[in-house]
Amino acid sequence: LLAKANQEKKLLRNMKNHYWARMHVCKAKMKVFQRQLTEALKWRKRPNPLRILVEASLKDQGTK
Repeated sequence: LLAKANQEKKLLRNMKNHYWARMHVCKAKMKVFQRQLTEALKWRKRPNPLRILVEASLKDQGTK
């Protein structure tokens, strides 16, 4: 019984770590993506299509 409880505890801890790791990766990816976008906006003279794309993707994330 004790072994089973310990196993479950370990599993829970692993899940939590996995969740946080994934969150971190997701945030890092978003940061990189945003940096790339701002660079692109700086270099482009007409950033309108990009801006529309960004707004669309942000709306997408809001619904998920």
